[in-house]
Formats: sequence, C-alpha cells, structure tokens
Amino acid sequence: MKWGNGNFKFSRPIRWLVSLYNNEILNFTLDECDPKVVIGNKSKSHRLIDKVIEINSPDNYFEIMAKNGVLVKREERREKITNMINKSSESLNLNPDVSEGLLNELSDLVELPNLIIGKFDEEFLDLPVEVLSTVMKSHQRYIPLLQKVNTFSKLDLSSEENISTNFLLISNGFQESNNIIAKGNEKVLKARFSDAKFFVESDKKVSSSERNEKLKSVSYLKGMGNVFQSVERIKFISSKVIKNLNDQYLDDEKLKEAANYCKNDLCSEIVYEFPELQGIMGGKYLKYEGYSEEVCLAVAEHYLPSSYKDDLPSTKYGAIVSISDKLETLISIFISGKRPSGSSDPYALRRNLNGVIKIIWSFELDFSLENLFVELIEFWKTSLPKLTFIENKVFEDLIEFLFQRIVSHLEEINIDKELIKAICYSDKCFQKRILNIIDLKNRIESIAVYKEKGSFDEIQKIITRVSKLANNGNIKTDVFFIEGYINQDLFEKQCELKVFEFIKELDNLFSTNNWNYLKLLNLFEINTKNLEELFDNEKGVLIMANDNKIKENRLNLLGIIRNYSLKIVDFTLL
Repeated sequence: MKWGNGNFKFSRPIRWLVSLYNNEILNFTLDECDPKVVIGNKSKSHRLIDKVIEINSPDNYFEIMAKNGVLVKREERREKITNMINKSSESLNLNPDVSEGLLNELSDLVELPNLIIGKFDEEFLDLPVEVLSTVMKSHQRYIPLLQKVNTFSKLDLSSEENISTNFLLISNGFQESNNIIAKGNEKVLKARFSDAKFFVESDKKVSSSERNEKLKSVSYLKGMGNVFQSVERIKFISSKVIKNLNDQYLDDEKLKEAANYCKNDLCSEIVYEFPELQGIMGGKYLKYEGYSEEVCLAVAEHYLPSSYKDDLPSTKYGAIVSISDKLETLISIFISGKRPSGSSDPYALRRNLNGVIKIIWSFELDFSLENLFVELIEFWKTSLPKLTFIENKVFEDLIEFLFQRIVSHLEEINIDKELIKAICYSDKCFQKRILNIIDLKNRIESIAVYKEKGSFDEIQKIITRVSKLANNGNIKTDVFFIEGYINQDLFEKQCELKVFEFIKELDNLFSTNNWNYLKLLNLFEINTKNLEELFDNEKGVLIMANDNKIKENRLNLLGIIRNYSLKIVDFTLL
C-alpha cells in the first residue's frame, strides 16, 4: 500500500504516527493521506482497552505500550508465543506441530498474544492427520498437537494414534474471554472438519483408475495436451530411468503403477479444496484400494522435495517418480520457450531441477541426465507432432541450466567456493564431466579424504608447479596420448622415464568409464617424489633446455600430467 506522493509504502492504513526526538515532537506530513494522518506524541492502546496514550519520551515508549496491551517488538511477541506453545504442549505431554512460517504469521497477527486450548470432536479422528493439520494450520492458523508416538505412516487414513483432539490457538485478547473465544473457534473448526470428512468419504467411492480418466479433461501447459498426457510422459521418463539404473531390486511394474497414479488425486474433492494435500491423498487412496505400500508411498512422496530444506522421498520408487515428474515439467516448459530468465522463474524450474539433483546425489542414482535429455526431446517431438521447436537449442539450454543448478547444489551443501571453481570452471573441455552427478560426488568426497589425510597439499604444490611450467608449451588441455608428443629417445635421465611410466599408469586408470578418484589421487601421491625429482638440481633436468626438441618433449611430458590432473581438479585454483 502506497501513501503520499513519494515512494513510502506500508502494509496497512496508517491512522496515527508518533514522532519524537528526545522529548520534542518532530512535525512533518505524509502528503495526500486520506484520512489525514495525525502526527504527534499520541498513540493508542490495545483495541479492547480503547485508550489514547501520551508518549512523553522515546525511552519509555515500549514499556508504556506494553502496560496498555501492545507488545511493539515483533521478536517479543514471537518469543512469548513460542514460550506459551511449548509450556502448554509440555503440560499436555504432546508435540506442537508449528512451523517457522506459522510462528511468524501469528506474531504479525496479534498485539498481545494470548494462548487458548481448544478441543474438537473425536469423530474427526477418522480423517488423515495431514487433513486435520492442514485445516488447522493453513486455514485457521491453529497449532495442532501431535501424540508422542514413534511410528507414523504417511498412508494412514485415520489419525487416532497420531494427533490429539486438543489444539492451540493464539488470540489477540485477554484471558477473561478465553471460554467464549474457544467455543467460537471450535464451532468454526467443526464446520471445516465436517466439510473435509464429506470430501474424503466422497472420494473413497471413486477409484483411482476412474480419477485417472478424469485427468483427460484437466488442462495442462498450452501445446502440451492435458494432465493425462503429462502422466504418460512421466511414465515414459520413469521407464527410462529404471532401465538406465539396472537395479535388480526395483520392480518395473510397481514403478509403472506409481507413475501411472501419481496425479490421480488432482481430480479428488479433498485436493480440489486443499491443493497442498496433492500426492499425499493420492497415496492414501491407493492404499485404501489395496495397492502395495511401495506404490502408495511413491505417490504420496513424489512431490518431495518442494524446497531445499524439505525431506526427500523415502524410497527409490518415490525418488524415481519425483525425478520423472520434475523432469516432465522442465522439458515441457523449456520446449514451450518459457525458460527462467534473471530473477523470473514462474514455474519454479530452478527449485525443480535442484530437487532432481539432490535426489540423484542422495540416492546415488548413477545415470546420465545428458543422455536422458536427448531421449526425452525426441519423445516430445514424436508424441506431440504439432509442436515446433529447435531440438539443439532446447538441448543446449537444458545442459546450461543443468550446469548452473549443479553449481547451485554444491553451494547449498557448503562445498568450498574455491573447490567449486577449481572443479567446475577450470577448463571447458572438462565441464561435461560435471554433468555426471555421482561422478562429481565421488570426486569431491575423494578430495575431502585426501585433504583430511594431509597429503592433498603435497600433490597440489607439485602439480601447480608442473601446470605453470606446462603452460609454456604448446600442448592443448585435451591431449592425453603419448604418441606424437613424447619421444623416449630424447630422455636424458631416469626421472623422465619415471614420469613417463606415471603417465601410462594414469592412462590405464582413466581408460574406464567409472573413474576411481581415490586410486587416482593415490597414484598422484605416490608419484609426487618422481615429479619433484624432475626439478632436482642433481637428479633432475632443465625443462627449458637449449635444444628445442628436448625442451618441447619435456614440456609435453608436463603438459600431459597437467591435463590428467585437470580431470580431477584444477590444482592451480586452490
């Protein structure tokens, strides 16, 4: 809300303004306010006291306002609310279900926090705990009280063992009115719970298969068909992921079922009324119909994680369906041309892809997103022939976006900034390997092991020296073979041959698809002395020899060592 001719903004209508410097009133105006704002040393008490207060000095402002029913400082209100919630919960031997967001909201809703304990009818305990909590927290700003139980199933349709019929509410009033306020809020809550119960009972009469059919009439992104078609694409993606993983413990049919029904609750009455329950209710309804726990849990958790701090799916089935759902959204929007730009990200694609990376990282799902992107772009082109888009452009944009999000993930898990730079931005010819998330994780963890051992610094020191000298040569950073670059006949000392053998050992370790970074770093550690010997005054050689052929041969020797080291990390940037 904007007030006056300037840029001054405030969220609520301003009725009065106290303006003091020491004991003097500072006179100024807020232009064109309607009604006119009175500026002076007069404030007002809590609305139930309805008293005009005179403030004679800024020093006692907070104290005077508190005596008249107004805690001015937000942090004081928040602290008081937190203490009251904790004290009441402990006295009832229950756990408060309150988030930081709800605490902040409650702190902003009241001037003088007053806690009231309410109670709802036991008949509503046959509703899922998530339904009861959502109604109380999101719609009524109440604090549910959970039982201190060790087991909780996300698939339960009943909440009898999980939640108490007591709840807490924060009012902006005085204790004298607690009974009246409690009864009024209990009446409102009963009506909301009754509606929710009606929705759930109605949904139980419709099968998940029937709800899936209704998805054909639910619109999706323009040009991308309906939600039913979106689910078909999610199924395709999940089938590709499980094929690439080649995990003997995963059941293809269970994953197919989970992907097929992951959006069925979008056509349920409860989700229509409470959208934040999507996925959760789908899993519960499937369990009610007798589907396996793996399928139901995968559906219930496939929206996870919805933020960086959010939990991940608890099973691989849920992880794969979550990845598939997020990638379906990502590919569809990129093909539609509605990609994130600057601070604009209306479809939360950054959060989506961050979630994919976090799942792959945590579950160690070893498959190539790069290769998957190629397959998915082709599938979109085939299944939606009316779509027109430039395949290479979409692919390049996806790869660039993936690279950015991988770097973002490393920053979020507090990887050292220098290490991120040394791995991700060392040389363009090595950036493609960054897209292999599990390889990247293994690399970072291996470096951490050697740093903890204390031997990493020795490797870094000698490789930095090697790299700086190698930069005087002509060998490019993408050269890793000996033929045509190194001539053994030009070796003059044993140290050159030792480094030559070191290169052959490196070539052998790097020849596999899955690089073992612990073995590679161990090889560098073992050969540290051989590299140091190369520069020794007695045992070593002069790299910048007068003979150009010998000089080039030695620089190439160092250049290939440098190039192999860059496959691990750019030691010169650390």
